[in-house]
Amino acid sequence: MDGQFRHFVSIAIGSLMELKTQLLIAGRLGYTSEPDSAAVLALLDEVAKISFGLKKAIDKR
Repeated sequence: MDGQFRHFVSIAIGSLMELKTQLLIAGRLGYTSEPDSAAVLALLDEVAKISFGLKKAIDKR
């Protein structure tokens, strides 16, 4: 079970990073405003910190 959950968390982190990249691209192309992008990026960073912490805790087990 731990192996499957670790794999799931790794995929979730990858998806977060992919979303961050897509948002940055959208901002550079002018599809999103700077304030909107900044707000979403801040939330993505917060979720990423939590996710990386979870992965680290799982890896210690």
